[in-house]
Amino acid sequence: MMTELFPNIKVFDEKVRQGTPKYNFNYYNITNESVDVFEQAYGILLSKSYKQFLKKYNGGMITRRKWTSYIDMTEYEIEHPTRDSFMLFGYDDVVDNYTSLKLDNWMMPKDFNGNYPIIPICKMPELKGEYLFVFSEKGLDGESPVFAFLGGLEKESCFKVANDFNDFLGLLMEHDGFPPILKMTRDKTAQDFIVQNNIIEIASEEETDEKIIIRNSALIELNPNRAWLYCDRGVAYWNQKENKLALTDLNKAIELDSNEPFFYFHRGMIISDYASKRKALIDFDVAVKLDSYSKLFLWARATCFYNLEKYEKALDDCNTVLKIDNENIMALKSRIMIYFALGEAVKAEADILLLDKIIS
Repeated sequence: MMTELFPNIKVFDEKVRQGTPKYNFNYYNITNESVDVFEQAYGILLSKSYKQFLKKYNGGMITRRKWTSYIDMTEYEIEHPTRDSFMLFGYDDVVDNYTSLKLDNWMMPKDFNGNYPIIPICKMPELKGEYLFVFSEKGLDGESPVFAFLGGLEKESCFKVANDFNDFLGLLMEHDGFPPILKMTRDKTAQDFIVQNNIIEIASEEETDEKIIIRNSALIELNPNRAWLYCDRGVAYWNQKENKLALTDLNKAIELDSNEPFFYFHRGMIISDYASKRKALIDFDVAVKLDSYSKLFLWARATCFYNLEKYEKALDDCNTVLKIDNENIMALKSRIMIYFALGEAVKAEADILLLDKIIS
């Protein structure tokens, strides 16, 4: 069943099909699977009209003159269409520019740790790197407006240029590819939209393990050599008691980066949980050797020693943690159990009093 095109996409499609000279677009389909992977990988939803357009046209631009006028011009000249036009991003450009903004958490709080919600869709005629963007549709009642970022201005000055992507496409055609963004009214800023629509709160919502698995599986499809993706998915599998899948992912993470102690720590926890405490100890040893000041790794090894009834070694690790942090609750709890196992009830009781004092 053919999906009905948004009105302005339909008009635009007719212009491209008619061979309108200044409409230069990559007229081939992006697969639904590619777009789905992008959305799943980053926990976002593209607006419906933009998604429809992206699947139909993999990027392009409306030029000031016929393309044949630019034959002898290099792409470095300011009049060249790739620099002079509103260049709508193709799929790869969307992914690349999105991930660049995501790395900077642009317009998000410094401590933001959610699914980055800002999606760049178009490069404006090149001056200072301006572009147009929309917000993820996740949690919105309707489609995101299109906002303009004018390079060099404060982030709060990003302003709305169209109610949604379909409207922006109409604006683009109305002005023959060059809408007067600089002269448009600035009655609504991106920051207003962020506050009014709880963008940060929605993007920061904690993910379930199932969603983490889906997202990281998609990210792995896009970035198969990023070790942390396997680690994150492996931990989510472990939380869901899928221990064999978890172990496979941690093995892959270590294969890709054998110097990251967290990978050994997590693999040790998985092995300890369902296989062998003795084998888990090997991974905890490696983690501690790679980062000998990590309270977490030392505590994990102490716990493993305790389970193997190697109480003196367990006590040494707990003491090391408490030298680093004399109020470490995990290490105190473990040391209490170790003291009781060693028959040191007086020392255990002293630690219980100390623990009560810290907690209260």
